[in-house]
Amino acid sequence: MAETRGILIEALFWPKVAAATLLAVLLGRWMFRTYRAARRQRLHALDALLPALDQAEVALTPARFPVARGRLDGSPIRVELVPDTLVLRALPVLWLEARWRRRHQGRLRLVLRPTGTEYFTANNVCRRRLPPPPGWAEPVEIWGEGGDAGEILRRLGALNLADFPSLKQVVITEQELRVTLRCKQGERAAYRVLRAAYFDEEPLEAAQVAQLLGALRTIERAMSPQGALK
Repeated sequence: MAETRGILIEALFWPKVAAATLLAVLLGRWMFRTYRAARRQRLHALDALLPALDQAEVALTPARFPVARGRLDGSPIRVELVPDTLVLRALPVLWLEARWRRRHQGRLRLVLRPTGTEYFTANNVCRRRLPPPPGWAEPVEIWGEGGDAGEILRRLGALNLADFPSLKQVVITEQELRVTLRCKQGERAAYRVLRAAYFDEEPLEAAQVAQLLGALRTIERAMSPQGALK
């Protein structure tokens, strides 16, 4: 009886092992194909931006998010998607950040609708707190550095920040203009269950690209004494 039971158990065991092994192999192949498909799709996430850039090139950052490099209006620019996953919140956020090489006098940093959890902001750029210009309805925190910071802020005071509803941060230094816009939120189910940040792989929309380029050019134009791009 014991020998018969052992044979029966063995007869049932190996098919289960084979089925589990096959399932693991198939699952591994599916995950690998899914990863490669997502990687290819991410490489195209910034495609809507590329026609506006000269000498455009796209690559993936170590975090496997796309970064585009090229020239905008003759100046070098770097645009990338930045995942904000280090701060606990209702949902993770994916930011769209552009760093445009432009020359300025003085430094200024603006954070719109601040929550105190913006880890990605350039905290080391400016240290002197400045009051917002009259007429700005959006909640904003402003820091400046150097004697020209007040003049830069005065020129920016004529802008209507409501024209750029996704705008989160503006950083002006002697070497560049940096603009950060809110791009999309993480998937709710993945964050609630797994505490993981997953973002849909849909590429940027034309409206998002238009808002990014509009913010860059409008801010740069406002800082020019002649009211035009330098």
